Amino acid sequence: MRRFTLLASRYIAAGAITAMGLWLARAPWPSAGYAGDAALMLVAGCVAVACLAWPG
Repeated sequence: MRRFTLLASRYIAAGAITAMGLWLARAPWPSAGYAGDAALMLVAGCVAVACLAWPG
């Protein structure tokens, strides 16, 4: 991620995880508005893991 931005990768990961948590807090699991199965959640999770796995 350092190639595309000047932000430290730990801040990008923290932002992605915070966004995921806030989005999941919108509705409980069995309701129709649950966001856990959304593709954007998967992308945000992958970004967070990638930022923490390869901080360079």
